[in-house]
Amino acid sequence: MIASNHTPRIASFAVGILLVFAIPAGAEDFAMRVDPNGDVGIGTDTPAAPLHVKRSDGTAQVLVEEVTIEGGARILVEMTNQGEPQFRMTNRAAGVTWFFTTSYAGHFKLSKAGTGAEELAVDGDGNLLLRGNVTACATALAGADTCDPDDSLFPDYVFEPDYELRPLAELEEFINKEKHLPNVMSAADTGSGGINMTRLQLQMLEKVEELTLYTIAQEKELSSKDAQIAEIEERLASLEALLLTRPGRN
Repeated sequence: MIASNHTPRIASFAVGILLVFAIPAGAEDFAMRVDPNGDVGIGTDTPAAPLHVKRSDGTAQVLVEEVTIEGGARILVEMTNQGEPQFRMTNRAAGVTWFFTTSYAGHFKLSKAGTGAEELAVDGDGNLLLRGNVTACATALAGADTCDPDDSLFPDYVFEPDYELRPLAELEEFINKEKHLPNVMSAADTGSGGINMTRLQLQMLEKVEELTLYTIAQEKELSSKDAQIAEIEERLASLEALLLTRPGRN
């Protein structure tokens, strides 16, 4: 049964005694419109899609809510297409549009309109393709595209005068015992939780900086040895010359 009280801006649809659809009094013009082709407009009298939701007060939103008390995974939104299904996001103020989609190769990808390239893609094996750079930091600035790095995380302290560089003999002893470098996560540390790539990169940088100091120290030692050898060779040459000039030597 379809029922209506015919009061302006009041409409209802009932099945039996159940009211399944209603537009109450006070609703704005074109709170809902159904065009002859079946397109539905909510807040617009010119729907540009099968379902077009439009607001001008900052409240445009679509909500899908499951309120069952039983937990569990369930599909709340599904998109299928005989080709690449695309989820499009456009920032009109910035003039930028991005797409989420799946490619014919089965990749999940993120693309920017106008570039014709995949900015980010993940294949079925979990391999990640990224076009561009990766920036990681401890604290991001709200609403910013860059972050405020925590300088204390960077191992430049290695170059401070009071930094105690481990002697190579002690380093060798540690490696033979622990089977990994000091201050670097071991295989056991990763466990099943994966690898913190930011932490690992900073640990590797610390080792590179320490290695640079070891190399500089060895270079100084080699230069000192070279100077000592040159001095010894000079003395030997002088002694040899004296011996050759001694009287009675044939």
